[in-house]
Amino acid sequence: MHGPDLTRLFCRFDLTVFGSKCKVCGKSHTGRPGVYFHVDARSMGIASGYYNPEPAQVRSIRTHICTHLDEFANLLEDPEFKELFGTIAGEKGKVLQAEFREAAASQSILFNKQFY
Repeated sequence: MHGPDLTRLFCRFDLTVFGSKCKVCGKSHTGRPGVYFHVDARSMGIASGYYNPEPAQVRSIRTHICTHLDEFANLLEDPEFKELFGTIAGEKGKVLQAEFREAAASQSILFNKQFY
């Protein structure tokens, strides 16, 4: 059984902010999601997802969303999901491959380059 690779733990710590990003499989496995912990004087939070996935991983995520478009939309609208996770954030791209454009009309998250 493999646990977190603590040698790959990234920490930023100064007088006002603590942030830590953890990846279970270390830096060489960029196509896997990570977990981020944040604490400052006014807030704290935990986030997870794909912050900086490789282009092939973004395409795979978009393909999966398109394949399960109705199920994904229902999940995002589920009150329990919204209460626990809020929404899915991430930087959006300006150009989207043609194969995803039709689905993006109903699911704008397909423009995302990050999913967290």
